Amino acid sequence: MRPPIPLLLAAVLSVGCSPHGWLRSERTTDRIRTAFHMATDFYGQPATVVFLSNSHFLCALPTQPDPDAITAAERDYYMAWNREGSVVLAFVLFTWDDRSWSGAYPVSEAASPYGLDEIDPRVALAGYHAVWEAEVSEDDGLYREYQPVIEEEAIPVQAPGNLDIELTDDAMVGTFTLDSLDVSGSFTTQRCPGDNTDLLDYLDLFGGGVPGDSSDTAAPVRDGEL
Repeated sequence: MRPPIPLLLAAVLSVGCSPHGWLRSERTTDRIRTAFHMATDFYGQPATVVFLSNSHFLCALPTQPDPDAITAAERDYYMAWNREGSVVLAFVLFTWDDRSWSGAYPVSEAASPYGLDEIDPRVALAGYHAVWEAEVSEDDGLYREYQPVIEEEAIPVQAPGNLDIELTDDAMVGTFTLDSLDVSGSFTTQRCPGDNTDLLDYLDLFGGGVPGDSSDTAAPVRDGEL
């Protein structure tokens, strides 16, 4: 899902580890600063989204009727998506037995909940977006807007890839490798409440809103698509 304009996406490397995990690629090794998982559906089938980023994102917009607070949160979304060095990675998990999301998920660009069975019980769809160079497009006091200059995007990410998940209470602990991008990492997520999916509404990595969203609401406009 892509940020609208002007509104706006657990392993140890060393003794000092990140509480949310790590993203590793040829370009960088960076701490994961946002790690959520949230329940959704895909054409009526249960699915779980795992959202990871080295930028700071809120799970949801402020609930209080304060226009200034909402505007500030939307600006934070926009800056976190477009800032130089920002990496966003999301997985949509499908499982044959939705009573347990723990297990191994092969990553496929054709992933769907259909055709899963006891032999092939799980599959994951992945989306990746990174900004490697950006410039300031607007400077308004303490707030700056960034215009990406060099971006890398794979939506969906091509196979092969693997994602291993262990669900414990309200946390998901996982590791992943995406061979086509030479990206790997580890994470521990927090659960994003099912009625707070504003983050997915703004950051439509897969196009057209939250997977399974059948509303008539248009997808948010991304920078450069006006």
